Amino acid sequence: MVEGLSRKITGDWVELSEASLSLNGIIAYFNFPKEALRAIANELKASGEEGVLEYKRKILLTTLNFLEDLKYSTPNWEELVSKKTEVGKILFVTLIQRLFAAGTFVFRAGEDQTVETSQATDLKTILADIMGRLRDNPQLKNNTSVKLILTQLAIYQRERETMQKLAPNISDMQKAKAFQKNFQETFKRLAQNIRKYYTDFLKEERKEQTRLTHLSLADFALRSLLTIYTKQAREFLRFCSTLEFAIKGKYKVREICVHLVKEKHAFLALLDQEKIAFSKLVAQAKIEKDIRGENVISFLFANEIAQVLLKVSERATEES
Repeated sequence: MVEGLSRKITGDWVELSEASLSLNGIIAYFNFPKEALRAIANELKASGEEGVLEYKRKILLTTLNFLEDLKYSTPNWEELVSKKTEVGKILFVTLIQRLFAAGTFVFRAGEDQTVETSQATDLKTILADIMGRLRDNPQLKNNTSVKLILTQLAIYQRERETMQKLAPNISDMQKAKAFQKNFQETFKRLAQNIRKYYTDFLKEERKEQTRLTHLSLADFALRSLLTIYTKQAREFLRFCSTLEFAIKGKYKVREICVHLVKEKHAFLALLDQEKIAFSKLVAQAKIEKDIRGENVISFLFANEIAQVLLKVSERATEES
């Protein structure tokens, strides 16, 4: 091992161990901006084939493939920093999974989660949320409610442009007032439509999360996963620390990256172990059969962690 790297990994683990005891500690340690938290949440929810395991495996493979290419090319430092951040996201999600496994908190998907959108809801907030979701998950443009929101938005913008163009040319005071009133009524109707479709969208989203069953992570003996998540956390932290060491030192970068690539199967094996553990927990629970099969826990983790991160993001927005 390169001189100094082992000492850095040990020091980083000591620092992380204390922070990882609570959600607030984990959030503070990583200090991801609220936009990044929303992006992670949306990526987790978009992992439709295998849930949280799919999310973690995708990042691992993308990062390891990038590092493998460094055998034949000069490191792009910005990309290397970006990949280090991506691996950090895996570590971040894994530590939250460990909190669930430890019973620190449980978000019960089966509880009443009626979504209501007040008529006073700021349109800018609604549109910012929808645009942010579309940026993180472009396939969302195919959602019916989202299509309707975008259609209403286009009409709103067109009507606004028309009003701004015509209003200065109306000299008669009464006609000007009538003109203004008509446009205000049009804007009000369009705003109401957008709020309605947004409410429908949120209800659809919540319904999709619980449509198969009312299962929750609380229905499974997750404490048995603590050892797996502690091991994953150690290994993913070592991955991050190693990349950070290479980036900061700019010393033996290729050698360090090639060494990580050689451990590709070992890193992926961590996820295989998690998948096997999920299967055992599903069998032990003796629950009503779920069409998500052995992946049900992986999907529940993805959905529930996403909800946690969205709540944290919303709180950060309110406080800013």
